Amino acid sequence: MKKAILMTLVTVALFSCKAFADEDRMVQFETLPAQVKEFVNTHFNGVGVAYAKEEREFVVTGYEVMFTTGEKVEFDRTCAWEEVDCKYSAVPASVVPTQIKDFVAQKHPDVKIVKISRDRWDYEIELNNGLELKFDLQFNFIGYDD
Repeated sequence: MKKAILMTLVTVALFSCKAFADEDRMVQFETLPAQVKEFVNTHFNGVGVAYAKEEREFVVTGYEVMFTTGEKVEFDRTCAWEEVDCKYSAVPASVVPTQIKDFVAQKHPDVKIVKISRDRWDYEIELNNGLELKFDLQFNFIGYDD
């Protein structure tokens, strides 16, 4: 009986943690951290903001900004950009590191970078022709991603 009660309590605790962990809420653009607003105003100046969202996972908070044109930017807990997804238009050139821009221009002329993401290990970009390329943090080409 004690085992059943303990298992029930553990199960309830796990579901409570999961419910608490995924707390996303809409916020006003003006209330976002200064770094997020500065990035948006620098690289997407004049583009309308459809919504801004605060994404909470346990004690980590990130942000997402969606534009009226369909572009989206995600920010990590330090307010650094993690992903810029422009779907059909080009990612602003000012966001893409010069070495990556130069590589794409040389190896894949006449294509656009429509998505760029970065994490602790690498950069990934997607071109409008469907190719995905990976670079290390020193902007050295690693290879194509499937």
